[in-house]
Amino acid sequence: MDNVQNKTVMITGGAAGLGYKYTEILLRNGAKSVAIIDLPTSNGENAATTLENEFGKSRAVFIACDVTKAEDLEKAFKRVVDAFETLD
Repeated sequence: MDNVQNKTVMITGGAAGLGYKYTEILLRNGAKSVAIIDLPTSNGENAATTLENEFGKSRAVFIACDVTKAEDLEKAFKRVVDAFETLD
């Protein structure tokens, strides 16, 4: 996973299950930061807090978003860039 070294990534469905596991793997393999994109009703805040406790502050953020809605997705991209100054 050399291609994630020092990268900021965005994972849809990252609050639980396979998406969450993939988020852990990315951070463990050198991703600089991860944006967890998931529905507002998900466990996203807890997921981000758990990841920050394990991998360090400011490495994970939860952004509530319904990816089936273009406007929500556009706002999510902006929030990722606002939070991390980049999106790779």
